[in-house]
Amino acid sequence: MSARAIAFPPRRGLSDRDCGYFVLGTRAGDLSRTAIAATASPRSELIEADAALTCSVWFLATANAMFSLVSLPAGWDSRSAPRIERSMVERALRRLAGVLESGTTAPAVVPTISGGVQAEWHMGGLNIEIEFCPGREAYVSLEDLREGTEWEGELYPNVNRLRAYLGRLGEV
Repeated sequence: MSARAIAFPPRRGLSDRDCGYFVLGTRAGDLSRTAIAATASPRSELIEADAALTCSVWFLATANAMFSLVSLPAGWDSRSAPRIERSMVERALRRLAGVLESGTTAPAVVPTISGGVQAEWHMGGLNIEIEFCPGREAYVSLEDLREGTEWEGELYPNVNRLRAYLGRLGEV
């Protein structure tokens, strides 16, 4: 079993432990190193992340979905889409960890034809898409069907604005 550490932004006050572990392709999260031995097969890939993050509602499902995209071959779109690199997935997860709250609903995850990944939510009268592409800053597109508004732009100048909408995802 191989272990890869991903450096995520610290979440203050959520956990007094430094890190937790999860096994790709499973729902086994927030495990100690000893518990991993009983959970993972010898060929499983173990990911180490901030313990509070592995307990987040969105993290395990999103990480598993994103890491599964790494196995897509070049040309997966029947044209010329490049492979999705592991470093791209790790970058996207780090960015999401810095934006999403622990209780945020897990996004749907799709590959992009530029070799990136996109996290998206279509619920609660909102359509939110965050695209992570190689060689450029993450980009957000948002449509609020209730208010009849939409906007788009780079992620970081719009983080606070985005968080206000993310908090509304569960509303009916």
